[in-house]
Amino acid sequence: MKTKILVVTLTLASLCVLTSCQPKKSEDKKTGVAKIEAPQSNVTKEEIRAIIRSMPTQTEIIKLINSTGASYLAGFTNESLNTQNLLTRSEKAMALGSVLFDLAYTHMYRQVEPFNKLIKISETLTKDMGFEEIVESIKTLRADYEKNKDNKEELDKIFEEWRVDSKKLLYTSGSVKDISLIYSAGVVKSLNVISYLTLFAPQKDQLLVVLKNQKGAMNAVCEILSKSPGDPDISKYLETLTPINKIFQSTEPFTQKSIEEINSRTVAVVK
Repeated sequence: MKTKILVVTLTLASLCVLTSCQPKKSEDKKTGVAKIEAPQSNVTKEEIRAIIRSMPTQTEIIKLINSTGASYLAGFTNESLNTQNLLTRSEKAMALGSVLFDLAYTHMYRQVEPFNKLIKISETLTKDMGFEEIVESIKTLRADYEKNKDNKEELDKIFEEWRVDSKKLLYTSGSVKDISLIYSAGVVKSLNVISYLTLFAPQKDQLLVVLKNQKGAMNAVCEILSKSPGDPDISKYLETLTPINKIFQSTEPFTQKSIEEINSRTVAVVK
């Protein structure tokens, strides 16, 4: 008797499920409208990519820093980053953006040991985020770097080709959120480095010009993040960066205090 009741119950449950699903399917077919998962789904990668393409690359920014004659100072890069402390995908994306800037920075200044450590960290982060093609490209970069370690011109060529290829792979494999956070974190890390050098390096005047010229990059970061208002991680990040952008967009001249504020606020994000 119990078996019969169970069979009847399961049959009725199955009919209810089928009945509830059928109208939804027919409605989906009728309208042909994709399900909207979140507000940020309205943002396209191409929108984000267009903004990024309009801005200087990390390599170009680092060359500007280098042109001032500023010396490399230890402690800028995240070669000691413990990736196990990064619990969310958003944290990993932001860390990756910062590390990719550090990688370009240490390449430019030929800091071999930090560069090698950062390659390993980049490999770990991209693997954790499921960017398998980028993982393989990093392995190739490491091998090519070792083969040509005494050839400066060849190393520059290898790194630049890898940078361009990895960016293409990121656009293909990453989500809008991934791309937004990675790019933004790279810009914020560059601001942290430039503001620190402006405060403490001898070449203050030249570095101050470089820092002021990051106005467009900072505004672009806020523009990118503002396109995903429904994401709590991005909204929180944008809230943190808005005061920095206000400093850049202000008509008031930069002061020691404002530069210190840029540095302290950016270090809180990239540490």
